[in-house]
Amino acid sequence: MTARGVLDAIQTETGSPGPGEVLFKVAYASIILLDVWGMDLECFVTEYPAGIGYGASGTVVEVGPGVESLSVGDRVTASTPEPKWRAVQEYCIVPQSLCAKIPDSLELDAAATIPDNFITACWSIFDGGLNLPVPSTLPALNAPALADTPIVVYGTGTTVGQYTCQVLRLAGYKTVIVTASPMHHEYLRSLGATHTFDYSSPTLADEVIKAAGGKVTLIIDCIATEGTLGDISKFAAPDAAVAVLLDIKEGNSMYVTDLSKTFSELPKDRNPFPESAKIVGVSAFQYFDHELRENLLSKILSSLLSTGMFQPNRVVLMEKGSLMERVKKGLGLLRNNQARGQKVVIKLG
Repeated sequence: MTARGVLDAIQTETGSPGPGEVLFKVAYASIILLDVWGMDLECFVTEYPAGIGYGASGTVVEVGPGVESLSVGDRVTASTPEPKWRAVQEYCIVPQSLCAKIPDSLELDAAATIPDNFITACWSIFDGGLNLPVPSTLPALNAPALADTPIVVYGTGTTVGQYTCQVLRLAGYKTVIVTASPMHHEYLRSLGATHTFDYSSPTLADEVIKAAGGKVTLIIDCIATEGTLGDISKFAAPDAAVAVLLDIKEGNSMYVTDLSKTFSELPKDRNPFPESAKIVGVSAFQYFDHELRENLLSKILSSLLSTGMFQPNRVVLMEKGSLMERVKKGLGLLRNNQARGQKVVIKLG
């Protein structure tokens, strides 16, 4: 992006990786709603030019001093949060801690869907949200203390919701109750959901309470609107912990056209929960300043992917036309809610 609403292809110097960094050639890049908000509303844009794409996959071409976990030629998936090194470009430089080595059996387009959603899912479950204990590996070697406590994931048909469901199962939680459109239910059960409910059902609260054996104490909201939080408040226990993926949107739509209609916490006069409930706003950007980043992708995710036990998001692949045309089409799909539980991935080159 070179200005608000302006998408251009520009040439910049790549440079070489510094200590602890990796240079890789990008094969595929994933884009998300945050890219649309950056393009349309300058959300998280502080200067131009600014790149787009928060996840990428490709092949390592150079490593900096001190890099021990990766070598030239390794296939990787990487998180690309820095504006200069966003995913939609020929080469990216990132810290090795933001890379995961991927097996030959995993296609690169599918691999590009993983890093940003995996980070957000784990951050919501562990240190940044519900504050559940972080396992040393996935699948977890031992059952967590609250393994039998029901956990609700609201909006599990979303790409991050699908990963949240899987991570909970892999971490050892036995009752994962999810809400989504019925079109996603069978797929979500294959990912580990134990109960699936239609988020639009007029009896949703009663259905969830029955499945959980009472009101629920652990909840993750992957949609984060006033409407979804109102729905959740009907089955949440008075002392519930509710992790909400920021920003919270005014009304019922997750699609933002005006940043003034979003907020990082619920105003008191619009909060449907009792004061005893703990509402935690989850921002994945907080993860990048946390110690969890040192192991989550480079060790935990790399090991998990080698087992074949983790299912990447389904892909809507943009591969026809020029790179500019692919990106514009992908942004349009996201802007108009046409991805429907699939990750928009751009083929580079």
